[in-house]
Amino acid sequence: MDYSGQIFHLTTVHNRYDNRILLKECATLAEYGYDVYILVADNIPDEVYDGVNILGAGEKKNKVFSPGIYRDFYGLIKSFRPAVVHFHDLELVPLMLFVKLRMRGVTVVYDVHENNVTLIDHKELKASTVVTSLFRVLKPVTKLVVKGLEKAASRLFNIVIAERYYAERFPGAVPVLNYPKMRSLSSDKNAGGKRLVYTGNVTLSRGCLEMANIVNLVDDVSVHFIGKCKSETYEMIMEKAGENRSRVFVEGVDRFVPFSLIEKRYREGWLAGLALFPFSDHYFKKELTKFFEYMLAGLPVICSDFKAWRDVVEKEGCGICVDPQNEKQVGEAVSFLLENPSEAFELGRRGKRAVWERYNWHIEERKLLGLYDSIID
Repeated sequence: MDYSGQIFHLTTVHNRYDNRILLKECATLAEYGYDVYILVADNIPDEVYDGVNILGAGEKKNKVFSPGIYRDFYGLIKSFRPAVVHFHDLELVPLMLFVKLRMRGVTVVYDVHENNVTLIDHKELKASTVVTSLFRVLKPVTKLVVKGLEKAASRLFNIVIAERYYAERFPGAVPVLNYPKMRSLSSDKNAGGKRLVYTGNVTLSRGCLEMANIVNLVDDVSVHFIGKCKSETYEMIMEKAGENRSRVFVEGVDRFVPFSLIEKRYREGWLAGLALFPFSDHYFKKELTKFFEYMLAGLPVICSDFKAWRDVVEKEGCGICVDPQNEKQVGEAVSFLLENPSEAFELGRRGKRAVWERYNWHIEERKLLGLYDSIID
């Protein structure tokens, strides 16, 4: 049997139902006739999802190195010899270098989801004081290793980037930005609501405490987190909300929240979408995917006053940028939307129009398909 037309996507870090990998990239490739497989590190039975074949290779034994997973991945690649191996995690670079060396005719694509250098500073560790101290001491060495792996990858692989500014590290990469698919998420309930929503992983570095504190600043409003949240983080959120904790809701404590559920929640109607992240080198240049999902849902955005974020939110007139550490600014932004429902509706309307015109997956998928057409010709 000829497997030369098959496409393999590999991830050891992301969930098999990852929004970018499965629901956008792989589903698009399958829709356009490619024979697509995802190899993932989990123990869930193999399945076909939206035309994409998903193969589980067993769970990783640790977060750093699991030779059994890499051995299984390599065995499948060697057996199938796909036309393209498209991988999504920095830790797979050594394996892909080996594939590149040993298998002629297999094209390798590295999909860069994160700024892996700044991610090192941004990591939140649940570990002993000794482990945490050791990690801090080894940070400079870790950054050198990361830069070395990225340099090798940029020379030997086709590079796809999920963020525009990653081109600073990967000149010549193909930007396939993580904008939402074109489907209506809006609700007639949006105007005049008192509920605020945040979607995505719930962490300290993503401002969960700053957002939970809103219930202490503005009466009546509630804050809803929809995304994976560690139980210890949940306890910190509730402690921050204090006597107003009854107005804070977290859906996803110690579990993955599929995007299908997030989509369903968007349709329920909200006052605004939140992204009040504290300043960090890791986030201040990123265009958060949640911005464009909020906008597509017709929600005003209340976000941190980072330049890259202002460039979207203020340019499109779709929200309010504030200092996340300034309680007065945060409270006033929420109160403004509460007291001015017609203006809140207009902010949401402008955001939705901008996504339909500029910030959508329909535009980005053409870049991905163009890359594959150039590889498989």
